[in-house]
Amino acid sequence: MKKFLVGLICIVMFLVQGLLVVTASAEGPKDVPSASYIDEEKPEQRMELLSLSRGYARAFSCNGKSSWTLNSTFESEGYNWIVRTGVKGYIQDGGPGGATLGVVLKDKIIDFDHGYLLKKGNSGNNRSYVTGVQSTLSCLGYSVGGIDGVFGAQTEAAVKAFQQRKGISADGIVGKQTYHYLSFSTY
Repeated sequence: MKKFLVGLICIVMFLVQGLLVVTASAEGPKDVPSASYIDEEKPEQRMELLSLSRGYARAFSCNGKSSWTLNSTFESEGYNWIVRTGVKGYIQDGGPGGATLGVVLKDKIIDFDHGYLLKKGNSGNNRSYVTGVQSTLSCLGYSVGGIDGVFGAQTEAAVKAFQQRKGISADGIVGKQTYHYLSFSTY
């Protein structure tokens, strides 16, 4: 009985510290991104720029109906945790409601410090990012015309339909706000 109580106390202390919350409601109000996102064309960079502050990470199943939360993590740890825990998710600076630092879509880490914008006909599209977007849209029931890493007409149409359903600008361009909505949306 004593070992049980000691174990229980350790678990409670861990949860009270806010390090890990196993269950949380998917697609809740804390998940909705800021309306003040500003997208920038950035060249693809290979060096890793990571936040040194503590962050907040959420991971979700493909259909967004299961979710997990990790508080107080460094950015790189958060990305890796999402890849290990769920299929998609996001990382915010500081805590819930903080600036979104990046997302994970189908094992693809999309860090907003690097080139991330996707649009039809753009020769600078990162094919692995397009594959992550296509996989996520397909999982959510949208027809993308194949998961091939090419941002063509069917992928653009699927992005526009998703954006319209979420009430965001339906321009067919995948920027920070669209990435964030993709990272937690339910089927």
